[in-house]
Amino acid sequence: MITKIDIRPYRHKPDTWEADVTMLVQGQEVRRRWKSPMPSRLASERWAREKALGFLARGAKPKKAIEEPPKKEIPTLTKFADLWVERYVIANRLKPSTSDDYREDLQAHLLPVLGELRLDQIDAEAVQRFKAARTDRMASTVNKILGRLKTMLRSAVEWGVIASVPPIKRLKEPKLEKPHYTQADDEKFLAAARDADIKLYTVILLADDAGMRHGEIIALRKEDIRLDDGPLGSIVISWSSYNGRINPTKGNRCRRVPLTPRLRQALLEFLPTVQGPLVVLSKKGQPIRSEQPLRMWLRELQDELGLKRGVHILRHTFATQALQNGATLREVQSFMGHANIATTQVYLHTDSDNLDQAMLKVARGRTAAGASTPEKGPARASRTRRSPGETTSPPRKRPARPSTTR
Repeated sequence: MITKIDIRPYRHKPDTWEADVTMLVQGQEVRRRWKSPMPSRLASERWAREKALGFLARGAKPKKAIEEPPKKEIPTLTKFADLWVERYVIANRLKPSTSDDYREDLQAHLLPVLGELRLDQIDAEAVQRFKAARTDRMASTVNKILGRLKTMLRSAVEWGVIASVPPIKRLKEPKLEKPHYTQADDEKFLAAARDADIKLYTVILLADDAGMRHGEIIALRKEDIRLDDGPLGSIVISWSSYNGRINPTKGNRCRRVPLTPRLRQALLEFLPTVQGPLVVLSKKGQPIRSEQPLRMWLRELQDELGLKRGVHILRHTFATQALQNGATLREVQSFMGHANIATTQVYLHTDSDNLDQAMLKVARGRTAAGASTPEKGPARASRTRRSPGETTSPPRKRPARPSTTR
């Protein structure tokens, strides 16, 4: 149905006509403009009407309106967390210990504070609110949890759930010294363990002389000890134990650590007493399925000597003393199995005994400098009076003339 025909001069050509036709098609208004070939207004109107009728007869259809795609529903952090654990943590086959850490941080920290927010609502202000809610935690702990959050949001960006990751600023961490034994305390601990039990002594040396982690000691197999590799032998560390499950070491990094003379001797004495493929077994001769037994074995002797408790402190002691005794950062990084050398640099703290000796040197040097400095004042300015006619320097002696023979 034609509702309106408007004839007017064509643009840029005053002697030509243009037809502006409005039609009703399927209940919608359709508008078309055509350049007329007719010389007059009346003839152009008749031509436009015929043109429009032909247009309608061909089954003209109204232009479809551009439909916007439906907007995606952005989930809350709580809803996204289950999906993320399935598609990231499980799909990427993260270590069981790492998976448990992720789940614990989600349930204990992130979800209670930010769980009700949609992912696109987690902005810089929400991050600050989380920091304020966890002021009772150490800065390193808060930063670790913020790192988990950032990993989740990056996954959401990769999967097209949100457009970008908000700025997440970490807290400034105080540079604390890693707990470790002094060389004197370490030697005292090893001597007491050697007198007490060869098994306990060997376990301590695996951490103190090879820098092995708790789980790596539990998972150590006899075939990983290669006594003919190098001058004294070596240990190839490839496995770690967590909750009774044997997994690759942290970061899936295998490393080789040469044996020290005392560790080699301890292994030669201890290994013949062990049955089965594992080196360290429980008191009943079974594989150890938790970290508790090793702690209990060391605790009694550590308490007796007044030393700090733990197994991991021996790994810290190994790294600290290795650097103090001439090993390079790169070498200690390799011994410890660190992915980043910045992790190794935290062991570059100075031993308190060395600081004491350094301060004594400073004090002795300043005392010696003070003793050699002349006194100031009148005494320094006084000079010995000379008699009249006395010169400032003794007269030169004239050389004797050579005697001539007559």
